[in-house]
Amino acid sequence: MSKADSPESWRKTVRLKARMAICRIAPEDAPEHLPELATNLWRTADFLADSTAQADRIAELLRSRLHSEEPWQALQAADVLVRLGRCRADCERALERWMTAAGSRENESEQRSYPRAWAAYVRWRLTGDSAQALPLLMAALRSQDDMPVQAAPDEHGKPIRHSSSDFLISMGLAARPAIPELRQLLWHRYRTVRHDAGRVLRAIAPEELPSVNEGGALSRDRSAPSH
Repeated sequence: MSKADSPESWRKTVRLKARMAICRIAPEDAPEHLPELATNLWRTADFLADSTAQADRIAELLRSRLHSEEPWQALQAADVLVRLGRCRADCERALERWMTAAGSRENESEQRSYPRAWAAYVRWRLTGDSAQALPLLMAALRSQDDMPVQAAPDEHGKPIRHSSSDFLISMGLAARPAIPELRQLLWHRYRTVRHDAGRVLRAIAPEELPSVNEGGALSRDRSAPSH
């Protein structure tokens, strides 16, 4: 039995869901439950981000996480705080740190592609400035290393996975300046890059997808090397 499927994990999930339910039903009791919910941020982030009535207390609990050396902790905290409209300056500093962070020797590709892409996306949500976010997101999408990577366990202890294509799709119209490059990537040598570029275009600019007969390249795609 994996740790994710252990009785202890399931009990913890049930306990956290109960605390969230209490917060919804009896908001006056929420302060008692927020510390544990904040400690298990990977399971409760969306709930906390929606808890605007408790925004100040949540900010107190999460602010220190912005300085974590674990990217998912710092970036998940920043994501929640940005959605709550709290700690703007602290969030921006944390996001800029991860946008420029070098890869670690142990896990260089994940450190480069995932935290930078997530930080760039959250900073866009904070500032509305896509000019800095798009180059980092597109660099991650171009990389064959931009496989969805683990951010944190979900409520059952299984990995939560995102990729730069998810972030670009969420940006919607703000990602449209990347359309010319996305079209070029439809004929990238790596199948994963081609797939992600097409997925983003289909979501933000379906009219920009090439016709089946355009250049004959789409048919050649079937015989191209896949990775």
